Amino acid sequence: MTWTNFKASMGIYQGALDFKESYAKAFYEASVEDVANGTYEISKLRTVLDALFTTCCAMSTDVLRRESR
Repeated sequence: MTWTNFKASMGIYQGALDFKESYAKAFYEASVEDVANGTYEISKLRTVLDALFTTCCAMSTDVLRRESR
């Protein structure tokens, strides 16, 4: 990961994944069997997906609360 620009409006740095093409290639070449038998390791991907899911649920809850006022 290379941290690049600071987004002042958001108070965060924007990052870019180094060598992302190699990660994408490995992901697209992995089979269901590779994932099932652990040849393709997915724990970090699972962590990212869990974080996305949690964030989306929180955002959805906030929207519903605002709309119900």
